[in-house]
Amino acid sequence: MALHFRVIIPYSPFPIYGIIRTNMNRDEIESRLKEIVVSALDLEDLTPADIETDVPLFGEGLGLDSIDALELGMAVKKAFGITFSSNSADNRRIFHSVKTLADYIEAQGPQSA
Repeated sequence: MALHFRVIIPYSPFPIYGIIRTNMNRDEIESRLKEIVVSALDLEDLTPADIETDVPLFGEGLGLDSIDALELGMAVKKAFGITFSSNSADNRRIFHSVKTLADYIEAQGPQSA
């Protein structure tokens, strides 16, 4: 007789946390960032495939606002285990696009688990 176990995992709007960046290539980081943008901000009209890597996330681009920036920052911090400075000029540069976010994540290097 085989035993079967059921593992119950609480619902999370961000299904993958604590990613070890050393196991991700650039395309995977960018794809994950696009998934985070859509899921963390509840962008029902968009899919990750709709987000272009170089398009600005704020203003004329995707049209995100300052509240979206806070939510996105928290989601990216949880997903990749990174921190951001309190310097708003740095953060504007980092959060300009998926590409610039991926650049920042790569520059942070691997984190210990």
